[in-house]
Amino acid sequence: MWRGLLARDLRLARSAAEGEARWCSYPSCGQECPRSRAGATDRASGPTSWDRSRHWLAARATCAPRGPVPEKDPHPSPAKPRRRSRMVGRSGVATAGNWIVDRIKTIDQWPEQDTLALVLAESRAGGGGAYNVLVDLAQMGVEYPLFAIGCVGDDGDGRYIAEDLAPRGIDTRWLQTIAGTPTSYTEVMAVAETGRRTFFHHYGANAAFGPEHLPFDQLPARVLHLAYLLLLRRLDEVGADGVSVGARVLQDAATVGLRTSLDLVSAQPERARAVVRPALPFVDQLVINELEAGALTGRRLESLGALRDAARELLEAGVRQRVIIHLAQGGYGATADGAEHWQPSLRLPDGFVVGAVGAGDAFAAGCVHALHEGWDLERSLRTAVATATACLRHPTTTGGVGLLADNQALLEAHPPLTGWA
Repeated sequence: MWRGLLARDLRLARSAAEGEARWCSYPSCGQECPRSRAGATDRASGPTSWDRSRHWLAARATCAPRGPVPEKDPHPSPAKPRRRSRMVGRSGVATAGNWIVDRIKTIDQWPEQDTLALVLAESRAGGGGAYNVLVDLAQMGVEYPLFAIGCVGDDGDGRYIAEDLAPRGIDTRWLQTIAGTPTSYTEVMAVAETGRRTFFHHYGANAAFGPEHLPFDQLPARVLHLAYLLLLRRLDEVGADGVSVGARVLQDAATVGLRTSLDLVSAQPERARAVVRPALPFVDQLVINELEAGALTGRRLESLGALRDAARELLEAGVRQRVIIHLAQGGYGATADGAEHWQPSLRLPDGFVVGAVGAGDAFAAGCVHALHEGWDLERSLRTAVATATACLRHPTTTGGVGLLADNQALLEAHPPLTGWA
């Protein structure tokens, strides 16, 4: 046995030294796979581990989606049987990314520059994609564990977030305190009549959040939801090879067998393609709004056909299971196996909508729950629209979301919008 291993290692070392390309071991792949030069660290000197991992994942998805990894495949693969076995027994959702305190002010109108608006009410609440989705899931009454991953400051706002999560049964062992840095906060200006809101954001401790804060070797969850890319300074950095840190984080999540879900923020549209598109091959579920989808694809999404084209483009760019795009009129989803579904929003009575802040994250929470449970696209979108509708009943990001069955009842209580799709 030892002689055989030594001979194999000598053959691999010889081919690496000669820069020899090897063919993918998947029989139906037929692509040249860069497995040589194992010590290379940049594209100028040869394929990197990123190249090899990216090829392996593409081969797994297209050539052998259900088959085992070939026993003698020398890829430094992120999903060899030993690692994939970690999926057995996994349960729960972990959310990572933005942990924010929202300082919400309801105003009578959005003022022109140099003019006045009146503050009608104000409140404080937790916010950010990671916070909102996790708290929404807790309020929906899900029966699996919930894990918080991220950074807060050593201040009153940081303690406010931690103390808010603990009574909900959320595991906060990986919510880390960063000394000398304030907790991230957002001034939210919500217009009373329309529910439209504008945000003024301070990065705070979220700017420190990086790969070292993600405990992949310890995390027992089934799903990782990352939110928001484009508002996480370190994860948004793009390397000399054109790959963002966020993309590498999602690759690491895929390596240990996590189902990955990604959401963005409607900011920096000029950077969206550079930061986000390299991450798509490591995303199982992409949940974004029409502005974010437009930034990623360069399309104006003003019809169902445009939504369909954008979703297909993002699937072709690498999203592994499904792309879901939400907007005021409803939610559209498309899957890698060709399924699609449009779920309209509901026609709500006057006075129902108290605030729209957090509605997008509530929609995402419905999708994340569905991903955890393995639901089909129609059931997923119905749950997402119901959860987002429930969120509209309260001025804070999460206060309107109730138990899953109570949210679902809204679909029967109110008729769907018509005329857009």
